Amino acid sequence: MGEFYKGALNDISSSGTGTDADAVHVNVGSEISGVTAKATPTTSDLLLIEDVADSNNKKKITIGDIPSTPDADAVHINVANEITGITEKTTVDNQDEFLIEDSGASFVKKSIKRKTIVSPIDNTVSSSATLTPNVDEYEQETITALSTALTIDAPTGTPSNGLKLVLRITDDGTGRGLTWNAIFQEIGVTLPTTTTANKTIYVGLIYNATATKWDVVAIKEQA
Repeated sequence: MGEFYKGALNDISSSGTGTDADAVHVNVGSEISGVTAKATPTTSDLLLIEDVADSNNKKKITIGDIPSTPDADAVHINVANEITGITEKTTVDNQDEFLIEDSGASFVKKSIKRKTIVSPIDNTVSSSATLTPNVDEYEQETITALSTALTIDAPTGTPSNGLKLVLRITDDGTGRGLTWNAIFQEIGVTLPTTTTANKTIYVGLIYNATATKWDVVAIKEQA
């Protein structure tokens, strides 16, 4: 009888030296990477944890149980007074950076320098029989070699009171006729009716919301 128990104990001892091929071990690498991945997790999926509040006993939780902690340093679209709490820079430099969402690139976030923001956005063409400034897109309209008579139509867009617009017109070496829409209101100046050959003309305008007019406040021709 004694020999029987001795043999049984030896068998148990030898079998205890094996490993569980399906277990996850603390000292074996690349075990989790070999498990089938779930492509679309849900909040009801289960996770295995060790509970630090209960002597690290193993427990299960769902993905939905994981507490979400907001980033205290983030700026959120639905939280007020976050920017007002940031340290203010009182002296602005042209190299300062602003964060934007680029409407021309699916609103991907990008940085832009102040110098770029304050630089006029110019629309340049060599020549055209009609100029219709788009004040929603451009702050300056430039014609570099006008080769025909030009009609300057009422600007399009939604101008705000006091919005400024600059027109710069240069002909191709021959004086060209200029016709102005009635929305352009002369303020102490006279709108030119023709260009002077090879001379650049600048026309400065300010939107007058009360009169629904573009006030012409400055006209300068190259000497």
